[in-house]
Amino acid sequence: MEQLALSGMLDITGVAELKERLQVALDDPAPLELDAVGLDWIDASSLQLLVVFFQEALLRSKSVSWKAVSDELLAAAQLMGLEESLCLSAPGQGG
Repeated sequence: MEQLALSGMLDITGVAELKERLQVALDDPAPLELDAVGLDWIDASSLQLLVVFFQEALLRSKSVSWKAVSDELLAAAQLMGLEESLCLSAPGQGG
């Protein structure tokens, strides 16, 4: 299983780099586990990118799950109504 850590601050200045990392993960057929326990802050552009990533993973039948989710990510997703789109619908867990 491939793992991808999301940490620190994710904002518009890092969206291009995050997009590249997510694209590499999409191109790998192995299941992917996202770890966002170290994510301190996320903005709307990064949330939108993650939504598109989950949509594309679904189209490709790629298995993506959350290993851990920070309170900040969960709060931002809830504020924007994106829990389901990000597979965060179950409290305390992803996937």
